[in-house]
Amino acid sequence: MTKDKAELAQRRAWFRSLVVQGAANRLDEAQLLELLLGYDTTQRDPASLVQALTSRFQTARDVFSASDAALLGTEGMSEGALVLLRLVTCLERRAGPDATEPLQTIEQWIAYLQPLFLRQRRERVYLMCLSGEGRLLECPLLGEGNDSAVQLDVEQVCSIASRCGAEAVVLSHSHPSGIAAPSQADRYTTGICRKALEAQGIRLLDHLIFADEDCVSMAESGLL
Repeated sequence: MTKDKAELAQRRAWFRSLVVQGAANRLDEAQLLELLLGYDTTQRDPASLVQALTSRFQTARDVFSASDAALLGTEGMSEGALVLLRLVTCLERRAGPDATEPLQTIEQWIAYLQPLFLRQRRERVYLMCLSGEGRLLECPLLGEGNDSAVQLDVEQVCSIASRCGAEAVVLSHSHPSGIAAPSQADRYTTGICRKALEAQGIRLLDHLIFADEDCVSMAESGLL
């Protein structure tokens, strides 16, 4: 083992020991990223990769929210490292608020959904499927578009809601532009979805539009 490899192994062993000891908070963002990306077996120098990532994206949050193309365009980035980043993001989203608690108010819907949209640079659509008591059944990502538009498939909305036995749903999507006000297209599509869902006995409770940390409820705005 060369001196550089020995130093790298020693460094990673120290990072791991801190995590095992419950002292991961002693590691900064870059060190945590280095430890994570080092689990990509094809990665020869995770420290240099982290340096390239943080130089380009500034913070760990920006790294996780960057597009696949932007990440893979960073020097030293591999497919294995990308998979690790995406797994962490996926697990973080799924480990949100306790899904066993009823979600019955607009405030609760926003608290659950908002983390799914923060720092995203593309429009996304999620469908929150609820039981009659407001318990979360599913909350799938329906689609991802570009920075100004995303396609909403009404048949897909109805199919998913029906398949999981939802009695009510909450639509939500993001406006990366930073303006949460619903567009004319948003209003039109929401009306089509509401009628299609009602035909199947499913209530559309709201359509929430997120922009950064702002949110507009179409129900509260009298648009639903």
